Amino acid sequence: MENIPNPHDRFFKETWSRKDAARDFLETVIRYVFHTVEGITAEGLKEIVEGALSKKEGDVVMTLAEEIRNEGFQEGIQQGIQQGMQQGMLEEGREGILDILEARFDVVSESIARDVRGIEELGVLKSLRRKSVRVATLDEFKELLKKAKG
Repeated sequence: MENIPNPHDRFFKETWSRKDAARDFLETVIRYVFHTVEGITAEGLKEIVEGALSKKEGDVVMTLAEEIRNEGFQEGIQQGIQQGMQQGMLEEGREGILDILEARFDVVSESIARDVRGIEELGVLKSLRRKSVRVATLDEFKELLKKAKG
């Protein structure tokens, strides 16, 4: 190892001479910057890095930054898909209840439809759907709906 005047420099050189440790550290710093610096963009970070590092070093850091951004983008897409699926299941549950009630009783009041459409819990909708098949009257279902709403 070359002559290093500062003990901290020695620590960093020894630690970051391992590529995996250096990559993990840079990834942590870049994630921190993206999550805490208001308005920072990949382009803004690139300008900072290019100003501080050589072209080759800057390209390595930017590749890592782009990977992190893409990872976050993919996580966002996945989260959006999951939320969409959840909303679809809720909507299907609501419409299923209303279809059953309409098939059994011909007309469903607007207040029942509004209350059913306001339910945001899949378990409650599943329970009400099962009960909608067994109730004798719409008034009986209204009572179950009141209880389910709390």
